[in-house]
Amino acid sequence: MNTMFSGTRIVITGGGGFVGSHLVDAFLKEGAQVTVIDKLGKERIQHQNLTFEVEDIAKVSLERLSSILKGQD
Repeated sequence: MNTMFSGTRIVITGGGGFVGSHLVDAFLKEGAQVTVIDKLGKERIQHQNLTFEVEDIAKVSLERLSSILKGQD
């Protein structure tokens, strides 16, 4: 599959919530590699191109956030 987002590395904060989870689904269907940052800690879907980081974006250290974002588009 070759779409506009194929191979693109995307970070979605709050990807475990209602709106975020729909964004995650849409980007995965387009072939993106998605990293979710969410404090809920629940992966609602399993996908080879999905990474789930359990963090509260308001409280995560800059060092930890930097390590998550490294290599993202």
